[in-house]
Amino acid sequence: MKANLLAWAVQLLLFAAAWLLFANGVDEYEALAAAIFGAAAAGLATLVSATGLVRFRLDVRWVGELLRLPFDIARGSVRVALVLVRWRPGSHQGALPFDPGGDDPASVNRRAAATLLGTVAPDVVVVELDRDERVLRYHRLTPGGPSGSSERLAKP
Repeated sequence: MKANLLAWAVQLLLFAAAWLLFANGVDEYEALAAAIFGAAAAGLATLVSATGLVRFRLDVRWVGELLRLPFDIARGSVRVALVLVRWRPGSHQGALPFDPGGDDPASVNRRAAATLLGTVAPDVVVVELDRDERVLRYHRLTPGGPSGSSERLAKP
C-alpha cells in the first residue's frame, strides 16, 4: 500500500510539473489546475496499471539516457545551426546493428526508448527499427552515427 501511494505521489508530481511546463504562466490558478490534472492523471495511471493490461518496466539505463538528453539536444541544435550558417546541405543515412529482443515487455520498452531517445535531438531521426534485419535505420543531417542514446540501447 505504501509503495502504491509513493508511486501515485511521484506520478502526481511529474504530471503536475508537465502541466506547468506547458502553461503560459504560473499563478495560483495554474498551480491549482496542475494539482488537479496531476491527481487525475496519476489516478488514471494507477487504475490502468492495476488492470494488468499494460506492463511497463523501467530499465535503470534509461535514467542515465534521460539525463544525457539535454546535452544531445544542445549538441544537435549546434550542428543544425552550423549547417544553416555554412549552408552545406547534405545528410547521412545509416544503420546501426540492433538486437530487437522478443515480444516481452522489456524488449518492447527498450525498442520504444531507443526510437524515442534517438529521435529527440534535432539533427537525427530514427526512421525504422527493422526486427528482421536486426538494424536501427536513421537519417542524420550531419555525418556521423545515430544519437548516443540509440547506440547505448542497441544491446539488451
